[in-house]
Amino acid sequence: MKKLLLRVLTGTMMLAFMLDCYGGDVYAATITKTLDKDTKIMPPGVISSDDPPTFRKGTTVTLNEYGEVIEGTLAYDVILNCVPREYDENGRHYYNPYAGWFNKGTKVIFDNRGKVIKGTTVYSLTLGSLCVPLNSNSWLGIKKGTEVTFHQNGMLASGTIGENTYFRFIGWQKLLENSVAGFIEFKAGTEVKLNDKGELTKGTLNKDVKLLSPDGTIKLYEAGTTVEFDENGVVVKAEKPAS
Repeated sequence: MKKLLLRVLTGTMMLAFMLDCYGGDVYAATITKTLDKDTKIMPPGVISSDDPPTFRKGTTVTLNEYGEVIEGTLAYDVILNCVPREYDENGRHYYNPYAGWFNKGTKVIFDNRGKVIKGTTVYSLTLGSLCVPLNSNSWLGIKKGTEVTFHQNGMLASGTIGENTYFRFIGWQKLLENSVAGFIEFKAGTEVKLNDKGELTKGTLNKDVKLLSPDGTIKLYEAGTTVEFDENGVVVKAEKPAS
């Protein structure tokens, strides 16, 4: 009986190990290689492609155990897919099928589905700047030629916004009286950081705003100040614009 239980336990552990290796987002093994010429290398998860991305001669690429590229420096501008946003609303599923163009000379990082989680944008197929969906009715324009990163669930993690944009910041529910439904405006041409729910954790104010300060009081923060929030909506860091 003990031998049987041991066999069952061992088999269960092996199955869990295999599922973790092949179903998770962590690569089992990676290798690095310096390219002696511009080289086309396929990202993970691709079934077919008429033109794999080309990586630059003299740069180092990181490959998974199957020789698929995880990280590398692009030799040319190229269209690449980003991590998709998928959600269910009114019985429908929505997908963001592309991220647009990425700059030659930039380093891109892929997840194990071949989706870009970090890279430098050129422009999108539709609006002239990388247009990132945040949910079913919110799209965000990322400034051309700037770096963009994504959370594993497809939500934008960081990027430089192309125009003045309203966001809800993390902990916004505590300051409804000082904002419009929790939204405040952030300045075009500056970097924003969001959590995986789409709540802003760092950004540069476009207008003077009253926010919760570390001492527990409501304080006026000037336009142009870069603020960082903790999970309770408290401004834990504020950098004023140079005078």
